[in-house]
Amino acid sequence: MYQALYRKYRPNNFSDVTGQEIIIKTLKNAVENNKISHAYLFTGPRGTGKTSIAKILAKTVNCNDLKDSTPCDKCVNCTQINSKTSTDIIEIDAASNNGVDEIREIRNKVNLVPSTGKYKVYIIDEVHMLTTGAFNALLKTLEEPPSHAIFILATTEPHKIPATIMSRCQRFDFKRIPNEKIVLRLKYIVEQENLNVDEEALYEIARISDGGMRDSISLLDQLVSYNPVNANIDDVHEINGSLSNKRLKAFITNILNKDITNVLNDIDEFYSNGKSLIKITESIINFLKNVLLLKVSRDYLLSKVDEISDYEEVLKMASIEQITELITKFNNEINDIKISSDPKLSMEILIIKECSKMGENISREIVLETKENKNTIIMNEEKAIQINREIIKTQTNVLEKESDVLVEEKKEIYIESEEVKKVNLKLDELIELRVNNTLAKFNKGLLKNIKEQLSGVSDYLLDDRYSKYASILLDGELKAASDENMIFVYQTKNTSDEFNINILLIEELISQLLEKNYKVISVDIEKWEIIKNEFNNKQKKYDYIPETSELLSCLINSNQEINELDNIFGDIVNYE
Repeated sequence: MYQALYRKYRPNNFSDVTGQEIIIKTLKNAVENNKISHAYLFTGPRGTGKTSIAKILAKTVNCNDLKDSTPCDKCVNCTQINSKTSTDIIEIDAASNNGVDEIREIRNKVNLVPSTGKYKVYIIDEVHMLTTGAFNALLKTLEEPPSHAIFILATTEPHKIPATIMSRCQRFDFKRIPNEKIVLRLKYIVEQENLNVDEEALYEIARISDGGMRDSISLLDQLVSYNPVNANIDDVHEINGSLSNKRLKAFITNILNKDITNVLNDIDEFYSNGKSLIKITESIINFLKNVLLLKVSRDYLLSKVDEISDYEEVLKMASIEQITELITKFNNEINDIKISSDPKLSMEILIIKECSKMGENISREIVLETKENKNTIIMNEEKAIQINREIIKTQTNVLEKESDVLVEEKKEIYIESEEVKKVNLKLDELIELRVNNTLAKFNKGLLKNIKEQLSGVSDYLLDDRYSKYASILLDGELKAASDENMIFVYQTKNTSDEFNINILLIEELISQLLEKNYKVISVDIEKWEIIKNEFNNKQKKYDYIPETSELLSCLINSNQEINELDNIFGDIVNYE
């Protein structure tokens, strides 16, 4: 069976690791001086060597014939670790084993002595995915570990690690690997595998991977599968869904020239060829950034790129202010393009708005330099205004045509019928009724107990049926409770409405947790402040009122409506 290149060329000892020299030196010194810590925290971007170095360290501390901090790869421990049969090296994926029970199992077994090696090494990957309860269970073990145990925690999101855990570990921050070192490693792999890949393509792979060695090697693997004969930079852009510098330059030139027709044709071409509009937007920002660098620090840019002719051509066409404004516009819009159900439409609107603005800002005096005599002819103000009008008229026609297409292609999804309005009115009545009934029998002691029991809701985050509703519950805060009712409070009306739309399934989840049925409701923080003041100041009388079946029908109807929309549109539907 074919083995992926990133697995085949995974570092086997400290000398094979690229780009993490400070971390390697520190760990080697710790091994040589017998100052091995009981817990390490490896943090940094993906594909920079966290798990690889964790495995190398585990093998190093257990090697029976260590030479200059390099494992022998021949002793029993080394061969077992290399073949992944060692019982002393325990690898745990916290993304799928994030509960208290898994960590308790570690705590129960950690006191058992190693079977063949000197140390039992626990490598917990994506440790930030552990639940609060799991972190608390791990904390005790990290406080008083046995002498034969080493914990190595790896994460890409260190800000999610509790301070109590972090303070008990030696922390190592992995950095992005420089492009030059990535290229050297790729060249080595190309030579070992007898591959035919242009050097320019290797540099482009390194740039695209953003400092991640694993991403670089995976992209190289994909590249030689796409073109095993003579892979080049165009092939890199083809498989990555991005554009070459030449193509980017042509696209940006059309934008600067206010050539809306060609710009829209370009976008159609990118989209039909399967290009990623998100990656293209990122490439545009990076290209324009290099144009700015060319202006402010030419030497710095030359140290980073080999060819600057494309940037020089764009710099001649636009001012620094124009380029800066374009970068800002694309940077502000990239998130909208990422989350949009129609990224092509988002990019088209951005381009049309930008080109239209450029058309309106044409200089009142247009300078034309003729090839024959290089004389400058300044057109009079009336002619310039006329040109402006023609351009704006053309762009308006394009916008109107685009609008007509949108009207035909994108039918309105949400039509609020009279029946829906009735359901919403009933839901408002239900909110008022349940708030009233909760406060009529409010029990402060019961509120505290229920809050403690609800802390287990995070265990349902990976449950196929309840994950969405567990997430909704975690975003809110339980503010009032009685023996039958609860009130949850959210920071915004949108999140509160999402709770109320999904009440039936949320109640089902709560009954699973508390083993008792409760009637729940949600309000936003502004409404809660009003309710709280009325309750505390006794401005309103609260008498318990039984719920009617007619009023409860709004929950069933709203839930059915959401299910139907989900079935039709999936994740496209936005309930805000």
